[in-house]
Amino acid sequence: MFLNGHKRKRPAEGPLDPCLATSQAKLVSQSCNSQPTPVFELEKELEQNGENLSPGTTARFLKSTQSSQEEICSTPGAVSGVLCGKLQKLVLKNFMNHRHLEVPFGDKINFVTGKNGSGKSAIVTALLIGLGAKASFTQRAASTKGLIRKDESAATVAIHLSNEGKNPFQRETYGPTIVIERRITQSASTYKIKTHRDRTIGTTATLMHRVLDHFDICIDNPTTILTQDMSREFLATAEPTKMYSFFKQVTRLDLLEDDLKEIKANVEKGQKVVERTKEKLAHFLEQIKKVQVRIKACDSKEQLQLKRRRLQVELLVVMKKDLDAKKFELQRRVTDKERNIEMRRQKIADSQREVDKIETERQKVQTEIDDLNKQTHLLNEEKSNKESIYREANRTSSAVKMSIQSKESSIRNLKKELAAMEKVILQHRARNENEYAQESRKLQEKLAELEKEIEESKSEAQSADGKLKQVNDNEDRLRQDLRMYRHQIAMHESDIKQMETRVRQLKESKDNHLKLYGLHVPELLEAIKTEARFSKTPKGPLGRYIKASKAEYEIPIEQCIGSGLMTGFMCDNRSDAAILRGIFERVIGRDRKQTFPQLIVQSFMNTIYDTSGHKSQTNSQPTLQEVINCEDPVVMNCLIDQVSPENIIIFNSLKEARQVLIMSDPPAKTEKGICLNGSEVIPGRAVYANNVKECNFFQRDDISHKIATTQEQIETIKRDKAAAEIEIRSLDEKFKSNKEVQKSLLETKFSRERKFESASRLAKEVKRDLDQLLSDETTEVYESEIRDDASKLEKEEASLVQIKNTLEKLKLEEESAKSEFHSLQEKYNCLRNELRSKTNRVQNLNVQLSEHVETKKFYQTSIAPIEREIQDNKAACTNLDTQNSNLQQKIDEQVLDQEEYGRMMRSRRSKADIEKALVDSRNLLAAKEKENPENRADLEAQLAIQTDKYSLAESEISEREELLAVLQDALKFRQTKFLSLRENATVTMANGFAHRLGLRGNGYSGKLVFDHEAKTLDILIKTKSDKVLKNKSQLSGGERSFTTVCFITAMWSAVSGTSPFKILDEFDVFMDMVNRKVSMDYLLEFATTEASEVGEERLASSPTGSQFIFFTPLDLGNLRTRPEDVKIFRMPDPERYQRQSNLTQFFNESEEQTEPTQ
Repeated sequence: MFLNGHKRKRPAEGPLDPCLATSQAKLVSQSCNSQPTPVFELEKELEQNGENLSPGTTARFLKSTQSSQEEICSTPGAVSGVLCGKLQKLVLKNFMNHRHLEVPFGDKINFVTGKNGSGKSAIVTALLIGLGAKASFTQRAASTKGLIRKDESAATVAIHLSNEGKNPFQRETYGPTIVIERRITQSASTYKIKTHRDRTIGTTATLMHRVLDHFDICIDNPTTILTQDMSREFLATAEPTKMYSFFKQVTRLDLLEDDLKEIKANVEKGQKVVERTKEKLAHFLEQIKKVQVRIKACDSKEQLQLKRRRLQVELLVVMKKDLDAKKFELQRRVTDKERNIEMRRQKIADSQREVDKIETERQKVQTEIDDLNKQTHLLNEEKSNKESIYREANRTSSAVKMSIQSKESSIRNLKKELAAMEKVILQHRARNENEYAQESRKLQEKLAELEKEIEESKSEAQSADGKLKQVNDNEDRLRQDLRMYRHQIAMHESDIKQMETRVRQLKESKDNHLKLYGLHVPELLEAIKTEARFSKTPKGPLGRYIKASKAEYEIPIEQCIGSGLMTGFMCDNRSDAAILRGIFERVIGRDRKQTFPQLIVQSFMNTIYDTSGHKSQTNSQPTLQEVINCEDPVVMNCLIDQVSPENIIIFNSLKEARQVLIMSDPPAKTEKGICLNGSEVIPGRAVYANNVKECNFFQRDDISHKIATTQEQIETIKRDKAAAEIEIRSLDEKFKSNKEVQKSLLETKFSRERKFESASRLAKEVKRDLDQLLSDETTEVYESEIRDDASKLEKEEASLVQIKNTLEKLKLEEESAKSEFHSLQEKYNCLRNELRSKTNRVQNLNVQLSEHVETKKFYQTSIAPIEREIQDNKAACTNLDTQNSNLQQKIDEQVLDQEEYGRMMRSRRSKADIEKALVDSRNLLAAKEKENPENRADLEAQLAIQTDKYSLAESEISEREELLAVLQDALKFRQTKFLSLRENATVTMANGFAHRLGLRGNGYSGKLVFDHEAKTLDILIKTKSDKVLKNKSQLSGGERSFTTVCFITAMWSAVSGTSPFKILDEFDVFMDMVNRKVSMDYLLEFATTEASEVGEERLASSPTGSQFIFFTPLDLGNLRTRPEDVKIFRMPDPERYQRQSNLTQFFNESEEQTEPTQ
């Protein structure tokens, strides 16, 4: 698994210790730490110069190459001091199963022992994590937060590295110790690089990697740290190709091999450049010969060229004369246009005076109108007062009349009662007692019959009144239904009329599509075409100039523009408009059913208005202007003025329009939105839903289908109309029947009310007769009542006379109020007529005012184009002056005497004649040039250029060949040294591996088989059965572990001194006693030699070498080494062993306490 790690980069600082052998250490150190070689300089030159090396590169390259070879051949001097980067101490807090652990390390050999589960592998994991490894690399957790102790929020790993000895890292900054601290939390991890005084220098992983690269510490290299997982899977999973790649990476032969490939590629590039330069050299030589031949064949053409120059000067003079004539014509035009502008400004002033005059008169008339309005208002109030007085008098008179009638009725009743009482007195005197009883019984029976009749009449009258209310309600409903159906019939008739007109237009448009815009349009266009009085031909109907960019936009375009504008006409000025109105009256006037088309007066312009500054600010939806295809700028400008299409946005649906214009802030400068079905949306205010199915004016091929569809619609509407007429007839019959019922009920009600009144009056008389009959009063009492009634009658008659007098007075007041009301009404009507006359006058003045304002506007808008023409003409004059000045300067540059210049000025030859002579001279010169195409000076310059190129190419070839020779020598030298280094490393590893396997004895041996061509490394193991095992998985656990130890130590021997410390984790866990003893003895011997003897033999003044740290769970008794070379750190027992120990102690104490009892 570790063989798939990334390739180690070259160290950034400091040389490496000698490794392999003396010559191998020299080359690896020089290859890894020297400055860029000449190969890289050559590559840089090739890239910068397009594979062309500059001549100045040679000396610089030779010097660099020679210095590089001297470095490779030189022998490094002795370096004093211990190795920097050794582990001094490891401090863990809340890391994995350790709450707080501090592990000190010695400079030479260290053993970390402890039982399984005590946390030895956690120390290895902490070293990897603390030095920048990912959690997945340790195979202990998926992420760093999984390494935090349970129930804790953060963990800390602090690694103390030695910074004393050979090649320290920034000794003046960090001091003798560098502390790398990594803090791990649930969400992230951070670094701190500190000094020995706990002062933080940096907090970036980059600085930490610089420190590790400086000390040559590579944590993903198993020669530096070999975990028990790596040890277990190393031989079982490694492939020969990966083993070989690992061999090159550890020995750093891959870096040397990359350098050789780069040098070889650049040598090949240089050879190609030299070959191409030689090809160019032959080409240059050929060009030199050709130029020499052309120089010999060159002849003089000066006389012909002199003649041509004179013709050119004469042409310049003639062109100057033409420019003077053009300038004179432009100045004349400017003068005429300035007079025209002055005339137009006079017209504007006249129009302004008329406007002021009309405005003054209009204000005067408006003041009179205001006064008349005030008088009318006051008179109306007075008239209303008189009318109220008149009506009040009328009501009072009516009340008095009713009072008179009441008094007269009361007098009549009193007279009847007096007569009846006198009759009763006479009858009373004539009757006896028997007659009283008989008369009383008859009156009581009659009174009972009348009361019964009264109740029946009252009940029947109430019933008739209730039915009458129902009939009246039914009549109101019938009236509403009749109005509704009559309105529907009127709408149907209007629709039928419009559709029949549409059908007629469609039928006639088969032969002439212009009739879609009106049946008289072809005649109008023909009359306009034959009319010669127009200053500019009117345009119309406007719809025929308008097209839609897509068919789906036709309905929105028609809805926004409207039928009036689609069928309308345009004129440039008011005089043309008057002529066109005459044509309308002549062609359409005889058909009163047709209305005149809309007529618009607007100046015709040849350019479309620029609307970019005030168009709707929208990007996702198009504006109406963008979907209209109108090639005529006059019509497009009219649409912009009348409809403002640049401020109308088209939407696909009503929902989208509501979302943009109603439910959110509408785009700036937007007037409204139109949907594809014709629905309109006003921003922020209202929505007008519609559902238009087809267009009226855009031409289509399905006219027959449209005619049939329209006729079907007409038939449908006619059927609806007929159904509505049937409903009306039915409602009329119901209305008549309801009237008859209403009349019958009224008659019943009135008859019952009269019967009720009659029966009530008779009952009252019967009661009075009965009272009189049954009364015991004497005749004197009746006579007293008669006298009282007579007195009351006299008072009533006197009151009646007084009321009649009051009525006469009220009639006089009513007549007076009525007369005054009619008088005020006449005055009010006169004021209204005068006010109407004044209002008409104001309207006429407004029409005149608008005409003069329109005239003024016309002249004002017409001045700007003329002024632009004047500016253009003046600019053209200025341009002509510039051209004239340039021509004069060119003429002055020619050496001409006054006589020749005057002859040219007097020459009558035209510009065409001179140009023809120039063409003839050019043809003659071309013929000469065809015979002798070049002049001598140019050819001599070409010869000099080709000669310089030839010389430069020769020099470049010489320098580059010299450079390539040096490169090839350097390549051969480096290839030889590379093969020597590779062979040395191969032999060292193979011999070391075979020697270490042989230490085990008992027929156990093996070897490393290198195939440098196939780039493979095979490990062959031979057991006592003399069988070679290709599959390493067939070895036992102890044999596989021992083989791994032998391979790793052989690798250590090949690259000794490249890492300040080496770590093995539980290398002997699967070994038997024999393998373990042999491996342990060998490792101690190797580590002791590497830690001490390396300093004595290879580094003459170095007291110590590499640091070794071994992790093992087994006992370390009988170690055969010096105590001062070994430091042993024993891990505390895990909790399960402590609990077992406590339990054993408890049972032992219990037995001791029970012995005396036994």
